[in-house]
Amino acid sequence: MERHLLDAWARVKEGRPENPKLAVLAKQGKLKANPTTVSIEAGVSRTLIGYDKCRYPNVRQAICEKDAAADQLPVRVPTDMRAINEDLKQINRTLEQRLKVSLSEQAAMLKRMQKLETEYRDKAEEINRINKRADRNPNEVVGLHVVRPVDKP
Repeated sequence: MERHLLDAWARVKEGRPENPKLAVLAKQGKLKANPTTVSIEAGVSRTLIGYDKCRYPNVRQAICEKDAAADQLPVRVPTDMRAINEDLKQINRTLEQRLKVSLSEQAAMLKRMQKLETEYRDKAEEINRINKRADRNPNEVVGLHVVRPVDKP
């Protein structure tokens, strides 16, 4: 069974599935190699490879490693202008999504930096107040200004 699943994964990965529905997706360039499509191609239940502690963890791991590499830009060589356009649109969508994520991360970092700067200023002011207090006469009563008598000759 494991060999059967690995063969199905290889067919899906290469873009030449035997399942008619998956073949249509492959022609459209929308076929993705994931546990669901591999189980459809193999004609078995998705639960055999559909979750972490499944019956065939080696097959699932091989498929999921492929999914992790799918975050890269597409490498398929287009043959006509329509396919080239679709590939460029897909690349553009991927890049726009990455840009949104990076801008969001930058905004979060900027907010964190501003918060740290504010905390730093507050702590610096607190340290200055403590240092000023340490420089005072310990016998001085706060709020009481004693005028020393002037010696008369």
